[in-house]
Amino acid sequence: MRDYYTAFASFLQQQNAAELQPWLACAPEQVRRLLVYRNSSLKSCTQALIANFPISCVLLTQDVFLPLARAFVLQCRPVNAGLAWYGQDFADWLANNQISQSYPWLHDLAKLERAWLNCVLAVDAEPITPAQLMSKADAGIPLETLHLGLHPSVQLLQVEHDIWPVWLAAREQPQQVLNVNVQAACLCLLLWRDHAFNIRCQRVYPAEYAFLNALLQHNTSLELAYSAAARVDKDLDLSHSFAFLLGSGLLVSANSEE
Repeated sequence: MRDYYTAFASFLQQQNAAELQPWLACAPEQVRRLLVYRNSSLKSCTQALIANFPISCVLLTQDVFLPLARAFVLQCRPVNAGLAWYGQDFADWLANNQISQSYPWLHDLAKLERAWLNCVLAVDAEPITPAQLMSKADAGIPLETLHLGLHPSVQLLQVEHDIWPVWLAAREQPQQVLNVNVQAACLCLLLWRDHAFNIRCQRVYPAEYAFLNALLQHNTSLELAYSAAARVDKDLDLSHSFAFLLGSGLLVSANSEE
């Protein structure tokens, strides 16, 4: 059956039914009914992109967004059965598309939308508590040797435009955002899902980003994470950042499910 599914996936992608010949009762070019499956697949993926990137669609208008979505769908098929996860590479694809010349902020907006949805969809994990850290310290375990990770909902972004205010405005009153004025700015953003299931966004310093990115790998000790931050800015005090992560329930053990 694997060969059949591979051939059928190839047909959905390239509209080439030749590989399906062993399972067809007639010549591939005569099986027009197969197009129903391909067209349904393309439509479902296109609708998924509209649902996953709603603000991009609103700000561009559907007349502009739909051709982009269809072109992406033809080049990048889903790798996950859940279409809510579809479009992980959409922002990078947009950055390399001619549309970025007219809308240089578009790929950053798509990054933000994708990160927001990833926060929503992420599984939960039990956070490390201050009491647990204290018990390890009392047991003589140096805290810098601990391997900690970040909550699965945590998303880190590096953007070239201050897109967050525009995203918020368009999300709250999409029909009133007529003129998009996005300032160029190199920013590092931290997104996460809080205990009330609200998605939060906060700007972080580049050194904080390096620290968080190291923890996000789930195989780095605190000492190495601090070293990563020090290579960016050796004078930045990360104690407040660590306290914030701990107090917000964003630190988990390194072997927590992602």
